[in-house]
Amino acid sequence: MKKIANVLFVAGFIFAVQNTFGYSAVNISKLRLVCVNDTSVKKDNKIYTEKEIDVKPLFPGGQKKRMQFLFENTHYPEDALESYIKGTVEVSFVVETDGSLTDVKIIKSVYPSIDNETLRVISLMPKWIPGTKDGQKVRVLTFMQVKFLMAKAEDLPFY
Repeated sequence: MKKIANVLFVAGFIFAVQNTFGYSAVNISKLRLVCVNDTSVKKDNKIYTEKEIDVKPLFPGGQKKRMQFLFENTHYPEDALESYIKGTVEVSFVVETDGSLTDVKIIKSVYPSIDNETLRVISLMPKWIPGTKDGQKVRVLTFMQVKFLMAKAEDLPFY
């Protein structure tokens, strides 16, 4: 099937290939996808660390856009706000070869509602630009911190 996909993608002789191999119907879009995946995605399911790869996964638009996304989409939980709870939640997740985020886990917890808000915001993130190794997209274990900070009005310099 792989060789057929390559023949269809490169040569485009759909009917000749179908007749030669005895296929009565071939889904061309799936075959093209298989061919593209053969050249751009590493076939193993290994999850690499950022130290093992050539290019790290990247939030679309870079660090500044990631910070903007977090700022615009994170809501301080009311119970944590009322109790003046602050801190940094550390999370890990896998950036898949298609850029989606999976296996999101809290590594360092702050407070249940803050942890849940962190998981919620990460689940809203758009697909990332995947990491690569030897020119192929790979799964990459990524770590990130989300800071929840607050200050009392009297602590602010302009109060």
